[in-house]
Amino acid sequence: MPEIHFINGARAALQNGALGVGEHHDSDSARHYIYEWMVSGLVTSLVLEIILFDDFTEDENDRMVGYVDNRWPGNQIPFTHLMRLARSLNIAIYAWDPGDRPGVSMPQNVANRNATVVTAFRAQFPGPLPVTNAVGCVVLFGVSHFGAENTSINMLLGNALPWIDLSAPPPHA
Repeated sequence: MPEIHFINGARAALQNGALGVGEHHDSDSARHYIYEWMVSGLVTSLVLEIILFDDFTEDENDRMVGYVDNRWPGNQIPFTHLMRLARSLNIAIYAWDPGDRPGVSMPQNVANRNATVVTAFRAQFPGPLPVTNAVGCVVLFGVSHFGAENTSINMLLGNALPWIDLSAPPPHA
C-alpha cells in the first residue's frame, strides 16, 4: 500500500477516496485527526477494528465497545466517542474484528481474524477494489495491519489503499 508521510497528503487522499489510518490503540494521536476530519465533513464512513453486533441496540454495542476501550486507558478518545460523533453526523460505521479465540495460538488467531475481516469487508464493499474509491472512507486499524504483504488490509486491497501511520503526530507538510 502506498504510505503517505504528511498529514496534508492524508487529507488530500481522503478527499479523493478512502484512507487507511494506522494507530497505536493506547494513543489518541490518530483519533484526534479523525475526529477533526469528521467534524469538518471529510469523513463519510468509518471502518473500525472492533466488534459490533447487528442484533444489539446502540447502547448495548456502546457498552461492549467500552470494554474494548478500557483495554487501552491511555487513549483519551475511545471508540465509543468516535461512534457517537459518527452517528450524530450520519457517518456510516462498519466494525470488523472477530476477536481472538481462547486456547488458540496467536499466529492462528491472527490468521482467523484476517480471514474473517477480509470476508466481512468484501461483504460490505463488494468489487475488485472494495472501499478504495469510497471518498471519505476512513479505515482505522492498528498500524501493524498496514504495509506488509500478509496483513489483513493488504490481503483485502493489495497496494490500492493509501494509508498513513498516525500512531504519532506526522509532519504537516
